[in-house]
Amino acid sequence: MLHKRKASVILIVVVAIAICQCAKLEVTEKNNDQTSLDLATKMNPGKQGLVEEGKQIFRFDAFGDEDFWSGLLHIDKAILGTANGGFGDGVSPNDALAVGLKVDVEALTPEVIAGIISGAIKLDD
Repeated sequence: MLHKRKASVILIVVVAIAICQCAKLEVTEKNNDQTSLDLATKMNPGKQGLVEEGKQIFRFDAFGDEDFWSGLLHIDKAILGTANGGFGDGVSPNDALAVGLKVDVEALTPEVIAGIISGAIKLDD
């Protein structure tokens, strides 16, 4: 019984610490249009290299999964659809975003961003 009580207390303390950390990040999340990552990087300038390395991994590293997704499943062709050289109906950018595809906005060109904002680039096609 004592062991279970200790485990419960430890769990409560860990959850409380996690909640405090989340609240702290939320409070500092928007400060002069800076994200919590921007603020954390300024407070730890030695970590900037890690942030840049993380961006490169996020943008370009597929961890070998491309053989499975594109080579075996041909998901790239299913996303393209018949109209764009693939097969099936394809997937619109809006549909891809709706199912959780992440977009690295910093990798988009200013022209693409302007086209999306103006409506010249349709995300339903």
